[in-house]
Amino acid sequence: VLSELKTKFSNLDDLSDFNSVSVANSQSSAFTATTNSKATSGSHNIEVITLATCQTNVSNGFASPDAPLNGGQAFSISVTVGTGTAQNISVPAVDSTPAGLVAAINAANKGIQAQLVNTGSGATPFTIIFSGQNGAANSFNLNSNDGLGATVSGLDLGTHLQTAANASLRVNGITLSRPSNRVEDAIPGVTLDLM
Repeated sequence: VLSELKTKFSNLDDLSDFNSVSVANSQSSAFTATTNSKATSGSHNIEVITLATCQTNVSNGFASPDAPLNGGQAFSISVTVGTGTAQNISVPAVDSTPAGLVAAINAANKGIQAQLVNTGSGATPFTIIFSGQNGAANSFNLNSNDGLGATVSGLDLGTHLQTAANASLRVNGITLSRPSNRVEDAIPGVTLDLM
């Protein structure tokens, strides 16, 4: 009996076991809320106004993933994220195709991702979708350089599908703006995941 009692008491040696706060959310389709040991009891009115979004651009269409770009010659893409400086991504001649461009951008890790999509439409069904990170500060510009100071002929990178924007929410009547849909600093000890 004493051994069993000792085991039960040893399971209570963590102060956080006594500090846990459960969450009740009447709007689970708008956000989820989780707590940690710093949360205190209370009631909060939370309204999700808009979600944070990322900028999305789409290229022109291509006949195939291996269609030659820039006449099969090497070229580069200049990426500028927010107010940062332009960064160049080189695409070698051997990879001078839509698929090679996608691979080069993703490998460069410059704050945007690329994806080749087959729309199944017309003679040029393949297009590249470029996506940045959520938040207004993560808007981006893309420019191509054919190696001679001109843009790459037949490559359009600038058609916008979606603009980068911050999330907007009200907490107890106060309007807040955050670059992410995960809000960890609005209510102490509470993480909100906006949906």
